[in-house]
Amino acid sequence: MDNLKDKPEYTDQVIKLVEKSFSYPKNFSFQKDFAPLFIKTNLEHLYFLRDGEKVIATALCSKRDLCYRDKYFPTLFIGGISVHESYRSKGLSRQMFTFLEDQYKDVLFFILWSELQEFYQKLGFVEMGVIYEYENLDRNAIFESLPKDYEEKFNNLSHDLIIPFRDQQLWQSWREHKTITKEGSSLKDKGYDLQEVCHEFYPLKLFPKTSAKKVWSPVEFEEKELFSLRFLGLFKVISEDRFKEFIEWISQEQLQIKSFYQDSLELDFKQQSFKLNLSDFLRGLWGPDFILEFENLAPKIYISGFDSI
Repeated sequence: MDNLKDKPEYTDQVIKLVEKSFSYPKNFSFQKDFAPLFIKTNLEHLYFLRDGEKVIATALCSKRDLCYRDKYFPTLFIGGISVHESYRSKGLSRQMFTFLEDQYKDVLFFILWSELQEFYQKLGFVEMGVIYEYENLDRNAIFESLPKDYEEKFNNLSHDLIIPFRDQQLWQSWREHKTITKEGSSLKDKGYDLQEVCHEFYPLKLFPKTSAKKVWSPVEFEEKELFSLRFLGLFKVISEDRFKEFIEWISQEQLQIKSFYQDSLELDFKQQSFKLNLSDFLRGLWGPDFILEFENLAPKIYISGFDSI
């Protein structure tokens, strides 16, 4: 596979293929909507396949660190996955993922966002995690329904949640993005796929004053009838050693993975051994199918619309 650092002359073809595959309206731009992908230091992670001079498939990635209590775990976010309509059903998507797994065998997770859950599950991805989505709520209704510890949770965001690390260059790439509204850390309307969605607000006083139709929150509001659950993303464990280290770190060594076998794992918890399907373990720890015995053992993973690609 080629990348845009080595072959920048294919940038326009790559963007056009992605926009056509995702039915982008003419008044939106994938390159603007996902500006952090196209910063100079990330171009080496933007991959594509060619047939001669023609771009026929793309996988646009960003190597990011998930951060929890000052420890960083390398992760690969994957977006812009597209295959030219004349080259579909030829195994190109599998070919790209085989390449990526060889290139990034040291990362903790591959993470992507797609409606094609069944296809990606066949590639080993697990639909997991929870985002609380609220619709048509005004500011006063939100404040009335907040749990008492909501402000406390947001005041210690980096300690309460596992979140992607953002360096100064990443922030700057969004400050220059004209379609985003930013007041402190209140972010909404990020491009075509997140129109009228407020997907991040911190501190609480920056809760959107305008009419965002939907609000995404990592923390549940008390009025349960007001929200629907969205899955956080599709995750695939890549490095078993990284995953063992990650689970021990976030659970403060209460969970210890002893071994992997294909799609299953064996772990120790409270001096007992358990054998679980990997998918059940991930969904049991981070939702939506929470395992009662593991309650409060791991902080939530939260990836807002700012970081998704």
